[in-house]
Amino acid sequence: MKLTSFIILCFFFSAYSQEYNPKLSSIRALVKGAKNDIPNLSNFTYEQRQLIVNAHREKIKVQLEILTPERVIAEGALYDYVNNLLDRIKQSNSEVPNDLQLVISKTIDYNAYTFGNNLLFINLGFLLELNNDDEIAIVIGHEIGHVTYNHSTNAILDWVIVKTDKDLLAQLKAARKRDYGQVSALNELLSPRLFESKEKSRFNELQADSIGFVYIKNAGFDVNNAVHEFLVMYEHDTNLSVPLNLDKLPAALLAKMLASQTTYKRFGSLGAVTYDNKYEPYLRSHPYSNDRLIKLLNDNNLNPPEPPEKFVLPPSYDAIKSDLIDSVLLTAGYQKDYSSAIYFSIKYQDYFRDDAHFNRTLMGFFQSLSYLKERKVAGKFISLQDPQQKEDFDNLTYFLSKLTPKDCDEIAEGFRSTLRSDSYNTEPWVISQLIAYTREENFENCEILYNEWYDKIRIGTYREVYNELDHYWRNVKRLKFVKPRK
Repeated sequence: MKLTSFIILCFFFSAYSQEYNPKLSSIRALVKGAKNDIPNLSNFTYEQRQLIVNAHREKIKVQLEILTPERVIAEGALYDYVNNLLDRIKQSNSEVPNDLQLVISKTIDYNAYTFGNNLLFINLGFLLELNNDDEIAIVIGHEIGHVTYNHSTNAILDWVIVKTDKDLLAQLKAARKRDYGQVSALNELLSPRLFESKEKSRFNELQADSIGFVYIKNAGFDVNNAVHEFLVMYEHDTNLSVPLNLDKLPAALLAKMLASQTTYKRFGSLGAVTYDNKYEPYLRSHPYSNDRLIKLLNDNNLNPPEPPEKFVLPPSYDAIKSDLIDSVLLTAGYQKDYSSAIYFSIKYQDYFRDDAHFNRTLMGFFQSLSYLKERKVAGKFISLQDPQQKEDFDNLTYFLSKLTPKDCDEIAEGFRSTLRSDSYNTEPWVISQLIAYTREENFENCEILYNEWYDKIRIGTYREVYNELDHYWRNVKRLKFVKPRK
């Protein structure tokens, strides 16, 4: 399925560190222990058995590459919150393996997934856009469903059977040798198998929905709240978006955003390109989210869920979301994704601890963006326009791409002008000052701030901008205060 209170930043700072994490170590051990967990292959040929074993071990290798402190969260307030929901499901459903584990992936895509092996991955981006425990639970239940039915392993077996189909291989070889009609011949051979594979994948999703629903119902979750998750997913499927709330933005930013509307085009200069693809429903790996919702409602005699705006976050999840937005911004900063960082800052501004926290965070991003544009490296930090994204996000990426360094400075100053002295000893303020001192070539003050903040800022939200500054100090100005890289 496509799917924050606590001392500020401490849980995800520890998650990004290289310190020993017992929970993550135990999860890695669980995955390693599944290396030889191969199904009965007595009905397969030697060639097929080798392919299955290799594919299974490659799957284990990929999971171990993901299971690092840099890429997943397996401790802290947010993790404990979500993991408690999994424990609740396991305690209420004896058929769910007791050693089933989950990790939170430091990815801001709206997604959740599993490779099997009793391990679930839920992305930060998924958790950010959900509204309550019940919606999170239905995501967890769905992924458990995939484990229950061995969908991952069965997909490998199906792939191997096709790959070793000698009749098919012979026909493909003959088709490639044809002088004319080669593409048509290949399509005729492969299309039925492609449609069959996609149909089976869609069936698997519905099957995981169904058993996942049973799991969360047994655990006492409110299923009427839970199915609202499909409405959130529908917004993603159809690129629907609610306009961003611009009430807290400084006048300089608001004026420039409104001015950009006069030239913004959703689909480019040629307009929208439309086509009628009658095969598109049959080529999807997942059913349409509204179809999945309707099936769950009909199968369980439920009424349609209330629209998203009528949902009020429960206090426990509301508090967690404050830490969650911090973690998402840290992740976006690490991934050089300033479009998402600024977008989510504005979209979820109500989850900042106070207005000062919101203002200094965006000051830091826009001041950083000014420096990146000045150094002509901002292209690595801003998303390209994409009509497959929600329109409010696409609009923002267009706006950010059109800003000059001076524009960004004016916007950052708009946020800075609202701040009091208690914001001076914060990461956004420090990165802003480092940029100012670098521009002024005031390297004496750069060195003071550098030595005081080095250990924090190199793992913080603005780390990648700090790295750009570090590169300039080291390789252009040859400054000696910069610590040598290990």
